[in-house]
Amino acid sequence: MATIYELSIGEQKALWELVGEVRDRLLTGLKPDGFNIGFNDGLAAGQTVPHAHIHVIPRRTWRRPRSAWRNPLGHRKQCTILEEIADAPDFRRADPIPGEPPTPAR
Repeated sequence: MATIYELSIGEQKALWELVGEVRDRLLTGLKPDGFNIGFNDGLAAGQTVPHAHIHVIPRRTWRRPRSAWRNPLGHRKQCTILEEIADAPDFRRADPIPGEPPTPAR
């Protein structure tokens, strides 16, 4: 699936709900001043890997990015934060994506 528009409407809705959950976790953990949230749809728009995904990038006022999608944390720090979010005991889908089983509690 090369774009989120190949997902069903229910899957797209579930994906955006998950984006909200991730944003809330990042707000709590990092306390950023803002976010870039979005995706590149197609090669002409800068999509280099053809799969459905959404960027959730925390930003600080004092650090102005050269590009909206530039990683402000560095890859290693970002991976650590994402692992902590995924491993949190209460971070699981309460309502599964249509056709998918619910995420088990960790």
